[in-house]
Amino acid sequence: MITRKVFKDLAIYMIGFGILIGIIFPFFALAMNVPAEFALDPLFFSLCVVAGILVGAVNVFLARQVVARRIKTLSKSMRHVESMISLRATTSKYDICDVDACSVPVLSDDDLGDTARAFNALIQSLSDSYKAEADLQTFNGEIASQLDLSSISAFALDTIVRKNRAAGGALLVERNGELDVTASRSLMNPEHLSDNPVLWRVLKTGTSERIAFPVDVDVDAVISTFRPRELLVIPILYKKVPLGLLLLAGSMQFPHNAVSGIEAFTAGLSLALKNALTHVQLQELAATDPLTSIYNRRFGLMRLQEEYNRAIRLGSPVGVMMCDIDHFKTVNDTYGHVVGDKVLLSVAKAIKTALREGDLAVRYGGEEFVAIMPGASLSDTRLVAERIRRSIEDAVVKFMEHDIKVTISIGIASVPETLSDTSAELLEAADKAMYRAKENGRNRVE
Repeated sequence: MITRKVFKDLAIYMIGFGILIGIIFPFFALAMNVPAEFALDPLFFSLCVVAGILVGAVNVFLARQVVARRIKTLSKSMRHVESMISLRATTSKYDICDVDACSVPVLSDDDLGDTARAFNALIQSLSDSYKAEADLQTFNGEIASQLDLSSISAFALDTIVRKNRAAGGALLVERNGELDVTASRSLMNPEHLSDNPVLWRVLKTGTSERIAFPVDVDVDAVISTFRPRELLVIPILYKKVPLGLLLLAGSMQFPHNAVSGIEAFTAGLSLALKNALTHVQLQELAATDPLTSIYNRRFGLMRLQEEYNRAIRLGSPVGVMMCDIDHFKTVNDTYGHVVGDKVLLSVAKAIKTALREGDLAVRYGGEEFVAIMPGASLSDTRLVAERIRRSIEDAVVKFMEHDIKVTISIGIASVPETLSDTSAELLEAADKAMYRAKENGRNRVE
């Protein structure tokens, strides 16, 4: 480099080379038997030098027309991209430099053409990166605005399945030592996924796994609507603590960078799941009796109101039981409150076990319990109440060398058989029936 300017250096070299050729040419003419008086004539000598200078100048002009113009086009595009990137930094827009607007034409198959192609590849990668960042920001914004575990799981799974062109998948959350399927797509019997040792291994190690299936392996027993060629099992980690798993099944193999792309989404998903799980725990704490782990009075009365209104609106029955442990004060006075708590736990467990799926057990207060049975007629309610009474009568609470047994009195009511205008009146009818059971000898259903 002479001047640090390529075309100025090129002009110096080309014109200098032209002068050199102009000086040498007369002597070359002598070698070609041109008479000396003509070849060495000062005018001829000068014309040769001028011709060399003109040839050099023409070459410089052509280089500027052919090469410099293309380099200027590339430079202009680079400056445009630079301005777009600067604009994006201040506006947070992601679509300001798409491939069509920022790429340059490839006009030759040489080094300049390779440079243009490399520049266009850079623009494509930049555009893909911006789009991925925009998608990720939209995804994180959507799940961050929700606290419902099912809604978050469904949205996250649908988004990740769609963006990775997976044929199906599932999202599982670890709770109390169990893997719960909170969302699934195109999987057969997703509730059995928690039995798979691979999922537990990934959850334990916190490391993603890719499982490829040969073409001749038939796994239709696992996947209902397609035959997967590859499975991705990706842990969802919150501060390095596993919260759950994301399972994706593809009818074709996933791209080599699929796992890293999905893990970018699970980073935001982990925070949303943590917030949702915390919300669920707080709701459970607010609705649960701390001793017996069944619903507390406040939540139970609210649910009774909901079920009563639904029954009236739909013309369907709803049954209610009011239960009271017989002579519970004697148990407390004789054995102490620790044993009394054990008795309460035993009774709560017996009630909860005897109820049907969808029924609610409620600790109403002290030694009183309420059971709410949507869809149960008076005879249905009596049948379950008798089952509860017998179960408690047969139960034994052990304390040191003592076998402690208690009984329970139960009052039942049900709409429409029991006349009532409100859920409170229905509960009052069950309470009155319970006191009749007490008056008639206890350990009975009225």
